[in-house]
Amino acid sequence: MLKLGLLSLICALTAGVFGFGVNAPEGWTWSKVSFFFFLLPALAAFVDSTMQRPSLLWEVVDEVRHKRNHKQP
Repeated sequence: MLKLGLLSLICALTAGVFGFGVNAPEGWTWSKVSFFFFLLPALAAFVDSTMQRPSLLWEVVDEVRHKRNHKQP
């Protein structure tokens, strides 16, 4: 599921560049719609992977906090 989310994120960013870019023609509304169309599965995949392994998320948060609290002078 995470691979699908990453692929959807890449597609969404590509569509976003062409749809919301400076030189985007007015007729390219399909690109703006496809940006949100690809962004939703990417967000769903990332949330789903976080819900499946929440302990991994908290291990990373604890490690960052530990490094921050024990900095060398």
